Amino acid sequence: MLSLVDEAPRQNSPRYAALRQLGIADELRCALMLGQDCWGSLIIYRSGQAGKFTPQDAAVVGSLGPLMAEMIRFTLLRQAIAQPADLPEAPGAVVVDREGTIESMSEAARPLLDDLNEGYPGPVALYSLAADLWNGQKAMAFSVAPGRSGRWIRLHASWLEPEGRRKIVVVVEPARPAELAGVLARAYGLTGREREVTMWIARGLSSKEMASELGITPMTVNDHIKAVFSKVGVQSRQQLVATLFFDHCLPRRQHGATPGPYGWFLDG
Repeated sequence: MLSLVDEAPRQNSPRYAALRQLGIADELRCALMLGQDCWGSLIIYRSGQAGKFTPQDAAVVGSLGPLMAEMIRFTLLRQAIAQPADLPEAPGAVVVDREGTIESMSEAARPLLDDLNEGYPGPVALYSLAADLWNGQKAMAFSVAPGRSGRWIRLHASWLEPEGRRKIVVVVEPARPAELAGVLARAYGLTGREREVTMWIARGLSSKEMASELGITPMTVNDHIKAVFSKVGVQSRQQLVATLFFDHCLPRRQHGATPGPYGWFLDG
């Protein structure tokens, strides 16, 4: 809750000043978590007349968080994760300062940011990633977020000047199939171990080889594989790899699409 933040940091925050001008008295944020995975965030505002949020309000919203996360997860499974037939010639770049202001961006970044923009002053996915870098000790951070068009967009943030840490540059580009595979694996509800097994399946390892890599028995590996097949709804390793990886690539290649220099296709 914003009201729990100390008065001095709030008074020095340009964002808090903007909220006051809009008549906002308090803000409540909730990360929509399911296990160790965050599927989204919820931001609720209260006007001055409604007063501040209470601990009971926070508890109610917190109890609903896993349910909303589950809804988002199922929505991802139901929607067709479509990639566009053509992509920009190069990834876009955005420069963000410490106040969260976009200082500059390349022309290739504009359509991608427009696709991410939810109507807020700017894409929440972009600001969240930049804030993650500002508030931590990381040298870089990345995320994959869905755009309004249905395609997925990858954001990769790093320091523009590592010594001074005054600005962040965010590379924005359409997500690649391998990255989507990780998102899909989580959306199917695969556990961490099941995702490991899935990655080894994609590399063509046998159950015995996987057992050696993971330090478990081949029988345990086969149990994980059965669980993966059941959750994804496939009956073979080939179907699993096709579902998580090649459904996004093979149809375009069969229709004569030209592989581009950035890991995807330049035409339909």
